[in-house]
Amino acid sequence: MEDYKYLFKVVLVGNAGVGKTCLVRKFTQGIFPPGQSATIGVDFMIKTVKVDDDKIKLQIWDTAGQERFRSITQSYYRSAHAIVLVYDVSSQPSFDCLPEWLAEIESYANRRVLKILVGNKVDKGDDREVPERVGRDFSEVNNFDYFLETSALNSTNVDQLFESVATRLTKDMKASDQKYKAYKASQPSNQSINLLDRAQQQTSKSLWSGVSTMRYSPIRTFIRMSSVGRASLFAHAKTGGFAQPAPVLRNPYRDDPLLDRILKRLLPRADYDKVSHDLSKFGDRIVSEIDELGRQAELNQPRLEPYDAWGNRVDNLIVCKEWNRLKEICAEEGLISIGYDEKVDGLTRRLHQVAKLYLFSPSAGLSTCPMAMTDGCVKTLKTLGLYDNHRFSTETVNRLVSRDGKKAWTSGQWMTEKKGGSDVAGGCDTYAVQEKENFYRLYGYKWFSSAIDADVALTLARVVDKQGNAAEGTRGLSLFLLRIKDDNGHLNGIQMIKLKNKLGTKQLPTAELLLDGAQAEIVSDPGRGVAGIANMLNITRIHNSIASVAGMRRIISLARDYSTRRTVFGRLQADWPLHTATLAKMEVETRGCFLLIFESARLLGMTESKQGTSEDSALLRLVTPIVKLYAGKQCVPLISEGIECFGGQGYIEDTGLPSILRDAQVTPIWEGTTNVLSLDVLRAFSGKEDVISLFYKRINELLANAGKVSELKDVIAKVENGLKQLQSQLGKATQAAKSGSGVHVDAEKQ
Repeated sequence: MEDYKYLFKVVLVGNAGVGKTCLVRKFTQGIFPPGQSATIGVDFMIKTVKVDDDKIKLQIWDTAGQERFRSITQSYYRSAHAIVLVYDVSSQPSFDCLPEWLAEIESYANRRVLKILVGNKVDKGDDREVPERVGRDFSEVNNFDYFLETSALNSTNVDQLFESVATRLTKDMKASDQKYKAYKASQPSNQSINLLDRAQQQTSKSLWSGVSTMRYSPIRTFIRMSSVGRASLFAHAKTGGFAQPAPVLRNPYRDDPLLDRILKRLLPRADYDKVSHDLSKFGDRIVSEIDELGRQAELNQPRLEPYDAWGNRVDNLIVCKEWNRLKEICAEEGLISIGYDEKVDGLTRRLHQVAKLYLFSPSAGLSTCPMAMTDGCVKTLKTLGLYDNHRFSTETVNRLVSRDGKKAWTSGQWMTEKKGGSDVAGGCDTYAVQEKENFYRLYGYKWFSSAIDADVALTLARVVDKQGNAAEGTRGLSLFLLRIKDDNGHLNGIQMIKLKNKLGTKQLPTAELLLDGAQAEIVSDPGRGVAGIANMLNITRIHNSIASVAGMRRIISLARDYSTRRTVFGRLQADWPLHTATLAKMEVETRGCFLLIFESARLLGMTESKQGTSEDSALLRLVTPIVKLYAGKQCVPLISEGIECFGGQGYIEDTGLPSILRDAQVTPIWEGTTNVLSLDVLRAFSGKEDVISLFYKRINELLANAGKVSELKDVIAKVENGLKQLQSQLGKATQAAKSGSGVHVDAEKQ
């Protein structure tokens, strides 16, 4: 007879056809039975596993899911040590029946039974109807001990499922054995024990000794002793026994079915498989490593030591190790290089890059800011034709797209001056004095320079001619590329005057810089600097939009998870209609902005691929400022609403939630405020291309596609009506812009 330490009974339940028998046979026999017929009644198999050094025998009962066998199944609940409730991820009806099965478990099973929820058949990726997040949320709301997704076909998590059950049951059984041994050891030998007398004796010594003349029943004694326990709970320095479970960050890719669907729709199948695999792995890394690095970057903010102990100017910028590690991860994960991989089609690489940045941004500790400027620098140097034709530019591009975290560079862009801001041409007071050929010395004061620990920077300056004159206005500006430090680590004619004390983005070192003879190379034609930086605008604005929408998605994900953990007025937050309505409104707004971002990314990818047309370029010029201004404007109030979902905890710095709101406020400002971008949209409409016609054509294509769904009829009518009003207003505005007359828009009515 086989020797074993414990025998545990495990019962599998769930609808017919969800794969219970296949799971059992895969685990016990190592086979996947093709064409498996439905189980009739109840069947079981046995397998022995090892937990540490102990042999554990699992008696696994496979029950029928059909209604006519339910009464038989119920009788097997009572003696079960563990119950595995299985649904099919490719069958929504099997998931919808879970509450009925759960009600049976709670009615017939031991209240201490181990409960596991399993979503089976994850191998049916394209046919999935139940997202992983939905199953996990159901598991948490209904207090299951474990949640797993499995596939008997390809063995995904099958062994892990049953081995986890065996490990947990063995641990619990050993703990019970220890308690029993301790109890036996504490009892006097050869003496009988009157439990009622003992209860009376213990109670007489308690706070209730004044009423010891009462006749005690076992029930009354239990109640009184419990009351004493509760009364002493808050005695002395105790803080109580309750701790609010915090929201849990899950893999942001697997938690976002909308992202997966849009990639599946826009990418070729082979490309989708590779991208999806990479994003899933990256999502795990965000949860296990990156998110904590970002939090530490927030808690350990940069500081500047301008002088050493002897009065020497050193401008020593100190950043935490987590900030440096985040930048290394950006290189390792290819957050820039993916967008420029010549082996991959332009559409695929840009969609992949944008999706990865979208997942990364909320956990990145603002390291996405230097990534935006780095991406913009690469785009600018390549568009200007300098790559492979200009030594310094070629080295710069190769370093900026490197996947070696120790060798990769990042870039800054120094455009803002005291008089400047969005008015770059009117505010630039930096001057360039030629030293030799393409080398110049720069003199000026850069008022708002972010990511000052970068390796290179692009900046604008006015070239001083031999007579000491410099042209004013846009045509006087040229574009320069410079190293921030020389090969010896000394600043290149730069002084860091002070770090900016900002509302948010405190992880990011932002400073006022004095350029006092900084050596730089001119990379644009003289007087064509503004045209040069126009190449980076689409890139940095898309990055800005990603930050906006990623912040919106993160606060919704955390608020949604928290609603399954926070109980108010006797019910979970998730069960209150007002709360779920609030989350639903936030979700709709976020999805709209999300789709705009990926339309912009699609157009960018098309323009960089062989499939691109002049229409794509014109629409990109229009859509990018639209999504930037709208997403930036919407993210601040939406994230504020999300903070409110946490009540007082949303206002507590220790939770990390307030920084999400503070950091969001930069997105409607950076790369152009809402009004500045509104004017940019008007300029796009009044340009050489007939952008208005292209815009209406694209909208009508989308409406025609949406018209296939009858439920959207009323919504389509509203959009068409709004389009007519917009057409009228745009006609007036663009005509006024072309004629040079003023444009008046009643913002309250439009």
